[in-house]
Amino acid sequence: MAEIWKGRNKRLFEEIRFDAYSCSYKVRWWLRAAGKLSKGTPRIHSTDGAILRKLGVNARVPAAPRIRPCKWIPPDFGFIKLNCDGAAKGNPGPAGVGVVYRDDHSNVIGALSMGMGATTSFCAECEAIMQGLNGH
Repeated sequence: MAEIWKGRNKRLFEEIRFDAYSCSYKVRWWLRAAGKLSKGTPRIHSTDGAILRKLGVNARVPAAPRIRPCKWIPPDFGFIKLNCDGAAKGNPGPAGVGVVYRDDHSNVIGALSMGMGATTSFCAECEAIMQGLNGH
C-alpha cells in the first residue's frame, strides 16, 4: 500500500508518471520479505491467497475445521445439569461467562450471561463455574 501511495503522490505533486511495473515489483518484494520473516507459511483467506499467488508469494489457505459429532446427555432423574463457559478475547482481554441449567427432560430452566471486563481466560472459566454454582 505504501508503494501505491508513494506512486500516487509522485504523480499528483511532482508530476512524475506512475510506473505500474516498478510499483508492482516493489509490492512483490515487500510481500516476499514479509513472508520470509513470518514463521512458516502464513495462513490466509482463499481470496487473498489467490492474489498473493499471482504476485508470486507463497501462502496457504487454512484447512476447514474438522466437524466432530457431539451429544449432550441429560442429567439423571430429579437432577439439574449446569453447563457453563467463560472466555476472554486475548489473554488478558475482554471476557464474559455464560451458564445454562437444564432438568432431566432437557428443558432449559435457567440461563445467565455476563461481561467481566478485561481478565484472563482462566479467570473467566473460574467465574463461570462460580456464577453457575451460586445460581446468579
